[in-house]
Amino acid sequence: MTKAERLRCIAEYHRVAAENAESEAKRVEAHERRAAIAAGFALYQGSTYARAKALSIDLMAYSTNGWLRDRDRGAPPTAASLKRRMWFRVMRSRDGDPLGWRQICAICSPSALRLQTYSCESMDQTGDIGDGIF
Repeated sequence: MTKAERLRCIAEYHRVAAENAESEAKRVEAHERRAAIAAGFALYQGSTYARAKALSIDLMAYSTNGWLRDRDRGAPPTAASLKRRMWFRVMRSRDGDPLGWRQICAICSPSALRLQTYSCESMDQTGDIGDGIF
């Protein structure tokens, strides 16, 4: 094998490793996004519909009133309410885009939450997927 062929092999190895890392990063981002939304959803009372609607309305209001300040600061004020901290987490996970109640319902329906809980439990402490659904 020539030096050029070895370098091509090394380059190909790193390309594949980078693609795998990018794929894993996207999967983890999606999981973190769903977890943030589910955590925000848990702070509301009522039916799935009522909770999703309330979270959606609050996220829309927060996106116009507090998100830009908190984003520029990197976090909400330390004295902020738990809901505001959760809104920040949701908005940060979505790059500042609020989401509609239908999206929240789809993510936080009882069957979706069971699936997410199962996938979380299948991760070991290093964050690697064990024998879970992924």
